[in-house]
This record gives sequence, C-alpha cells and structure tokens, in this order.
Amino acid sequence: AARAVDDMDGFEDPPEEPDVPADKRDLYANLGVSRDASEDDIKKAYRALAQVAHPDKHSSSVLREAASRSFNTVNEAYEILSDKEKRRVYDVYGMAGVNAGLEVGSRRKTLREISEEFERARAKEARAQMEAKLNFRGSYGFSFSAAHLFDEHVAHRRTLIAARRGVVN
Repeated sequence: AARAVDDMDGFEDPPEEPDVPADKRDLYANLGVSRDASEDDIKKAYRALAQVAHPDKHSSSVLREAASRSFNTVNEAYEILSDKEKRRVYDVYGMAGVNAGLEVGSRRKTLREISEEFERARAKEARAQMEAKLNFRGSYGFSFSAAHLFDEHVAHRRTLIAARRGVVN
C-alpha cells in the first residue's frame, strides 16, 4: 500500500494497515530507491528522508513519535543497504538472512586479482630473502690479550707456543 504524505510538514503518515513483519519489509522501498540503485543514490535518498523524518524536526508529541518510527525504519534500511556485504545478503535472502547473520558465498576472483595477489606474495618472499641476507642478527665473538706487551714471561711463553704451531713472528 502506498503511503500518503502530509502536505503540511512533508512527513509520511504511518500506514493504516497493521505493521509489516520484519522479514517482509522492502528496504529499497523504505528509501524510495530501485534495487539497482548506486551507493550515492542510496546515500542521497537516506539524507533526504532522514531530514524529513528526524524526530527533533517535529514539535507535536504525536508527530515526534511517528517520526521516530519512520526515522528508525529509514535508518535501518540505510544501515543495511550502505554496507556491501549486508546488501548482498539482503538481496539474496531478504531480512531473514540479514537477521540470521547469513553470508553470501565467496566471490570468485578475477584473473587480474589472482595475478596481483601472486605478484604481491612473490615480492614479499623476495624481500624477506633479501632482508635475511643483509640483516644478519647473529653475534661474533673474539678475545684479545695484551698481557704479552707488558709481561716478558707471557711474551716468551707466547713465542714458544707460536713456534710449536709453526707460526713465525
């Protein structure tokens, strides 16, 4: 059923029929956009309706209450349709799918996306190998004694050890 618009304040009157169950609502109709509407169209429709339906824009308590319900409906529709994944779930399963937290099967990747992913992984591996070669994080140990420079007995002993090894000073 079409909703009547009050010409005095631009606010949509609540429907005369009983409330529509949550799983039967059409979010696209709530925002007044088609099913193939772009993200920008959805955003523009939401902003226009939110300004009209915002409860703070109305002085009478009856209008404020009706505006609050309408604003919540518009807000819920925008929240779902502006999120790509939630919108995909809604398009396939409806509100029941969104409320149940269902997911639409994973999208297949294009050849270009697969190639880009492969190149990124290959570049990351090459970078890791290069860093492994350049960034040695080990330690080197050595010892040095200058005692032979000051003590003749140590100097003589070092000369004998070197001679046994065949090292000539």
